[in-house]
Amino acid sequence: MDELAIRVTECAKSAGGAVWVASSDHNGVPHLALSDRLEMPDDRTARLTGWCCVKTIDNARQNPSLSVGVWDCTSNQGWQLVGKVTGIDVAEAAKPAASGPVTVEYTVTMTVDEALHLTPGRHSDSAM
Repeated sequence: MDELAIRVTECAKSAGGAVWVASSDHNGVPHLALSDRLEMPDDRTARLTGWCCVKTIDNARQNPSLSVGVWDCTSNQGWQLVGKVTGIDVAEAAKPAASGPVTVEYTVTMTVDEALHLTPGRHSDSAM
């Protein structure tokens, strides 16, 4: 695993960690979601799993551009990964109790074109 992949994965797994997923449809209408898990087998590949956000999946099929923010509340720092969706796979389908809708767990794979250090306050938005 490359250095960036290690740093981002550690941040995502931290006790105060969150993984935000920003997408938009073909008209540019934005949508924000949370993912359960982020894996990075290398610095150029990110894999999001474990969430059932149909709008994100619909958007990714219309517009493959994706931004993923990984935030560690404890250190007050994180990473933004910018790239394109290269794969959408159904990981698992589950039906909740009686009246609920069918939920689907997806795995979304993206190519990371740019990684930016994320921090509150002044920052440069320079690629790492």
